[in-house]
Amino acid sequence: MTDITPYPGVFIRKELEARGWLQRDLAFVLNMDPGHLNKIISGQRNVSGEMAKKLNAALGVPAEHFLHLQIAHDLSIAHEPDPGIGRRLLEIVRLRSYGRKKKNDG
Repeated sequence: MTDITPYPGVFIRKELEARGWLQRDLAFVLNMDPGHLNKIISGQRNVSGEMAKKLNAALGVPAEHFLHLQIAHDLSIAHEPDPGIGRRLLEIVRLRSYGRKKKNDG
């Protein structure tokens, strides 16, 4: 089992603690519903590009950092792809190669 990368809300919560802010303080600064911010901080909602830019303006942390955290978290919880993908890919490649070979022979 792989380690799960923390969602961006963990980082945001630490930033708030370091500044002595409450969630409602950041919600006020961002001019957003505190409940919506709480869902981001608790990991129930993802950080969008727009939210990342708002967080950059409020916290001075690059927007890309929030998006990288979100992507890393998403990848860490994503299911592994169907193992049959590789087998079906090889089947298509073989069929296409066989079709070209037959064309060239004919």
